[in-house]
Amino acid sequence: MEQHDIEEDEFEFSRNYFLANELGNSGKKSSRMLADIDIIDE
Repeated sequence: MEQHDIEEDEFEFSRNYFLANELGNSGKKSSRMLADIDIIDE
């Protein structure tokens, strides 16, 4: 039973870590796009 719980925790962690990476990467891309727009406006 304990091993099963650990596997579930690791899966949850992996999934959350993956989602955090995806959100972080898309956030960086959005920031770069906004920065590019600001530079063009200047």
